[in-house]
Amino acid sequence: MFPSSSLLRSTIVAAGLLVPACAFAQDEAEREVAAPHTLTVSPEEITLTAGETARIRATVLDGAGNEVEAEVLYLPLYGQYWNLEERTWGFNIFRVSPDGRVSTVRPGEYAVLVRVVGSQRDPQAADSDAGGYLQQRVPLTILPRPPASIALNAPGPFYAGTEVTLEATPLDDNGAFADDVEVDWETSDGSIASPIGQPPANQRTTRRGVLMLGAPGRVTITAAAGAATAEMTLDVEPNPAARITLTPDRNAVRTGDVTYLTATVTDAEGRSIEDIPVAFSVSAISDAMTSGGPSSGLITQDGRFVADLPGAYTVVARTGSVAASAIIRVVERGVRRPIELVGHGRVQDRATTDLWVWEAPNGRDYALTGTHNAAGHAYVWDVTDPARLEVVDIVRVDARSVNDVKVSEDGATAVISREGASNRRNGLVILDVSDPAVGVRRIAEYDDRLTGGVHNTFIHDGHVYALSAARRYDIISIEDPAAPRRVGSFALDNPARSIHDVVVRDGIAYSANWTDGVAVVDVGGAGRG
Repeated sequence: MFPSSSLLRSTIVAAGLLVPACAFAQDEAEREVAAPHTLTVSPEEITLTAGETARIRATVLDGAGNEVEAEVLYLPLYGQYWNLEERTWGFNIFRVSPDGRVSTVRPGEYAVLVRVVGSQRDPQAADSDAGGYLQQRVPLTILPRPPASIALNAPGPFYAGTEVTLEATPLDDNGAFADDVEVDWETSDGSIASPIGQPPANQRTTRRGVLMLGAPGRVTITAAAGAATAEMTLDVEPNPAARITLTPDRNAVRTGDVTYLTATVTDAEGRSIEDIPVAFSVSAISDAMTSGGPSSGLITQDGRFVADLPGAYTVVARTGSVAASAIIRVVERGVRRPIELVGHGRVQDRATTDLWVWEAPNGRDYALTGTHNAAGHAYVWDVTDPARLEVVDIVRVDARSVNDVKVSEDGATAVISREGASNRRNGLVILDVSDPAVGVRRIAEYDDRLTGGVHNTFIHDGHVYALSAARRYDIISIEDPAAPRRVGSFALDNPARSIHDVVVRDGIAYSANWTDGVAVVDVGGAGRG
C-alpha cells in the first residue's frame, strides 16, 4: 500500500526542512571558523635605499589557523608632506600599490599600515594602538643615496660689507635631490668672503650658506657634500651705499598684523641703488618684559614684520656701514573667545580627504566626506546635532581615493571624484543625496576624458567643473543627472601648465594654476570675466 499523496508531500517537506537546517548550522560554523583572526606580514620591517622597491605580503588566518581570503589595505604612513617647489604630496616620498609593493623616493623614517578590511573593532581593545582592528604596522626606513654632484646658485651683484646667501642643490647619481646631507662651505680668501652660518633650508631641495663679504676682490667659493664638490667665483664690488631710509606702512598695529617696511638705499650723490642687499633685524621691549616675560617679533629679509606680544619693537635695516631704524608700537589684539570642540566624527581605518556640509531638502544638515588611499569609500553623516555626528550611509565606488566631494546648490545632487580606479577610467560618480536618511542612490558615472584622475570639482548652476589630470577643467552638465555630458573645457596656453582648484561665483570661474597664478574665466557671467 502506497502512502497517500498528502503524507508523501509531508515527508518530502520535512526532509527538505531537516537538510537545510543542518546545512545552515554547518555554514554558520564554517563562517565562524573562517572569520579573520590573525594577520601576519612579511617582512615585519623594511630598510631600503631611495629608489629601491620591496613587497609586503600579508597572510590572514582564521581561528583554526587556516589561511583565508580577505581584502587587505596597505596604507602609507608618511604624515602630511607638501613641497610647493616640486608640487608634491607625501606619496612622492614613497608609494604603496594595492598589492603591497613599496616604491621609495626620499629618505626618512616612515611606516606602512596593513589592515584587514571588514575586521571589526573590539570595544575592549579601544585604547590599544590598533583600536581593536586586525592590522599591523610595518616600519619603513628609506636611506639616502649619496650625493654625486652639487648645483650652486648665488644672486648678485655682490657688495663689500653685506651678507649673501648661497644655495646648493646636492644631486645623486640619478639626478634626483640627495636628501639628508649637509653642505660645507669654504672660501679662497677669508678677507673677501667668509662663511658665517648655515640657516635652515627654505626649500627641501636646497642647502643654504651665508657669507660675510669683506674687502672688494675676486674669491672662489667651494661647496662640499660627501665626496661631491662644486666651485663658483664671486666678484665683490666696493659698497656705494651712503644712506638708508626705512619706512613702515604703519607705526601702530595689533598683535598678528603684518607691517611692510621699505628700505631705500642711496649713494653719496643721492641716487637710488636698487640691487644692493639689505639685512633686517629687530629688537623689542615688550609689555611682558616689565614682569620678566619674553619678547616676540619676527622680521623677514624682504621687510615684513609681525609680533604676537604687545610692546615697542625697533626694526633695523643695514647694508655695509650704514643703517636706519623704525619703531613700531604693537597693542593687544583683544581676541578672548575660546574655541570649543562640539563633536568629532571618527573614521578609524582610513584617512579623510575632503568634506562638504549642506542642508538637504528634508530639512536636516548633512556632511559628505571622502577617503584617501583606501578602498573608494565616501561617508554621509547626519550633523544636525553637532554633538552627535552619525554616519547614515556609506557609498563605495571603484577607486582607491575619493579626493573631492561636492553637493549642488539645492542639496539634492552630489558629485564625488575617483582616483585609482581598477579600470583606470577614474572620473566622477553622481549621487542622489536628496534624503540621506532614506539612503543615497547612485545615479550615473562619467569618465570621458577624465581618466587621469579628478582631484577637485565644483558645482555651479547645474554644471560640474572637474579638474582633469591637473591640466585643465572640464565643464559637465548635470542638469539631467542621469545623463551627464561635457559642454566645455578650459586650459591655459602653457605647455607646463598645472591646475589645482576651481571655484565658480556668479558665472565667473576662478582657478588656481600654481606658478601661473589665478585665472578668471567668464562661464556665464554676462561678460564680466
